[in-house]
Amino acid sequence: MRQFSLLAILLFALFVCGCDALRSLAGRPTSADIQAKREAIARHKTVQDSLRKASATAALVAQRESADSAASVEGLRKVPRFSSDRIGLSSKPSLRYYIVVGMYSNSVNAGRAADLMESRGYPAEILVYKSGKNAVGICGSNKIGELYASFCRFRSEPFCPGGVWILVNE
Repeated sequence: MRQFSLLAILLFALFVCGCDALRSLAGRPTSADIQAKREAIARHKTVQDSLRKASATAALVAQRESADSAASVEGLRKVPRFSSDRIGLSSKPSLRYYIVVGMYSNSVNAGRAADLMESRGYPAEILVYKSGKNAVGICGSNKIGELYASFCRFRSEPFCPGGVWILVNE
């Protein structure tokens, strides 16, 4: 009877205290320790997933930039362009590409047009030809992608003249 009561007390203590008491006595992790470990694993997986997504996003952005650059070059093939060597500028401009918004035989009129473009937020430069004509070039750049983006933005402006073209300074 004594063994039965000892067994009953042991079973009752096990029922009341649970397995954690036995686990801690045996030096094993308790339920709280196991739950904390599960949460740490879940946080680690979340971090890995976010790093994977960030890496995929960076790759996608790089791919889009490459495609945009290719589209810029392809789009420029359809835009009228003229080489500075063929049309005879009196001096080479400092930048490689310009959007030419107008040609003037009078330098005063070219200056007014350049001032107008400057006031509308487009950096302008007067390009002087050997023939004495003056062109107003805006958004000068050495990078074709930047110039094409400026060209598209300028073409969408309501004040954009119809005969806009790109000067390639070769």
